[in-house]
Amino acid sequence: ITNDALKNSCRDQLIMKSAKDTKNITLCGKILDVSQKERCQTSIEKLIDAEYYRSARDTNNVSLCTKIADDAIKNKCENTVYMSLALTNHDVSLCDKLTQIDQKSQCQSLLKK
Repeated sequence: ITNDALKNSCRDQLIMKSAKDTKNITLCGKILDVSQKERCQTSIEKLIDAEYYRSARDTNNVSLCTKIADDAIKNKCENTVYMSLALTNHDVSLCDKLTQIDQKSQCQSLLKK
């Protein structure tokens, strides 16, 4: 490609695809277009957060939730895992770790039966 703008755009697209495929956020730093670089980083952060969330939920491992960058997803992850642990272990004390009031009261009422 002889047109520099087109060449850079093509290069950035290839780097972005590679970054997403490998979930390697450091590759995003090589993207020249600033807005595309930010989109790349945000996209990969979301992919990584989703993986931590699924893994934490599937294994009931709340420590994986702490690795999530997005606070809202991190909070949802912790609530999901604590609810599951409370119900699985019939441990009402774990309901106190829930941050959503309605979830906390639901957890407590389910375990008081």
